[in-house]
Amino acid sequence: MKKLIIFLVMLALMLAPISCFAQAAASTSAESVTTEVTTEAETEAATEAESFMFEPYNFVDNLKYMLSGMVGILVVIGLIVTVTVILNKVTGRGGKNK
Repeated sequence: MKKLIIFLVMLALMLAPISCFAQAAASTSAESVTTEVTTEAETEAATEAESFMFEPYNFVDNLKYMLSGMVGILVVIGLIVTVTVILNKVTGRGGKNK
């Protein structure tokens, strides 16, 4: 029973950040619904003009988002390794396994 409780607590700790991201995504989608609707001609003109724009500096601007994604991946992998080590310590046998 103790092992089950420890497992459930670890699982809850791992899934807590996912629920936070889901709430943030829901709030941004609600904001996008309240924006004004443009006409079809305006949308086509804007899309055509944007497709031919080449701005290399945008790559430099997006590096901070790429860095935050890489750090997020590193944190998740570290969390998985930590939980695995803890579960091995808790549920491991006392002697050597052959």
